[in-house]
Amino acid sequence: MNELAILIAAALLSGLQLNLVQIGDSYGSGLGGGAYEDRVCRRSPASALDFAAKHTGSSARNVACAGAHLSHLTRERRIHEQYHQVDLAGRIDLLEAAAHAAFFCDPGIAAPIATSIEIDNHRATVGCTATLPAQVDEVGGATDIFLTAGGNDVGFVDVAARCFALPDETGCQSALDRVRTEMDEVMVGEERAIRAVRANSDARIHVVTYPPVVSPDYTIGSYLAGREMTEAYEEWNARLAELVSGLDSELGGISLVDTGQFWDPEMIHRSGAIDELFHPTQEGHRAIGLAYLVDLLATVGEDAGREPGAGPAS
Repeated sequence: MNELAILIAAALLSGLQLNLVQIGDSYGSGLGGGAYEDRVCRRSPASALDFAAKHTGSSARNVACAGAHLSHLTRERRIHEQYHQVDLAGRIDLLEAAAHAAFFCDPGIAAPIATSIEIDNHRATVGCTATLPAQVDEVGGATDIFLTAGGNDVGFVDVAARCFALPDETGCQSALDRVRTEMDEVMVGEERAIRAVRANSDARIHVVTYPPVVSPDYTIGSYLAGREMTEAYEEWNARLAELVSGLDSELGGISLVDTGQFWDPEMIHRSGAIDELFHPTQEGHRAIGLAYLVDLLATVGEDAGREPGAGPAS
């Protein structure tokens, strides 16, 4: 199916009142897409989720966050911690100190804030912490949940640094060895996260692969880094596909989104802002969004005879 046919077919889903929710890490939040809504999670209106929502006439909620690990899907994540001294000028006024703590605390994103106060003579040390809730606790009302996570756990950031940002043959090989070594443990975390999503919601679950960020012919000196990275990428996706297939058979309503369908390795930031490096450009997020639409068309079609929000067929 070509792009135009996908967009036309996706528009026909507008009458189903879909509610799309994104959970996971920076590839889900839209990092690299620009025009960010916050400083912490780097959620972008150019994300794949927003693209899919726009072309299906759906509502969308993005709770994915840059830097998130699989554990942050099921547990709270502290994103900000700050302390400041306040001169009480001879007055021990706890309310004033608390108000000051709340005033200077700016986590850069809407999040629950807790304050603390310690008094020492005429000075108070006030502190604040901001904590994001577990992402699976924010999927209520979803008809479709897209999950992009695991890369931070398995060491993709280290691969990007050692194989691209500061390319080093030995360092790149070491980073890729770590990916292979930790893949078993991370897949256990992937399964735990998917089961937690299902426990919190009967929505369709779309588990999203990472797109390939390099062509197989990329080299670092004599080291065939591109070939090694491609093999590691293919192994990751094969393991993830096997996991998703098994969980779908057991729990129902779980599919794998193949982001490589419309992707080109050139759709990646290789210069510019350091936090955007090796994240999709706007064009890249659009390509991933097309893959979202393909999976939506396939999976929503299976449930077309049921009421929206009724959950996947079992």
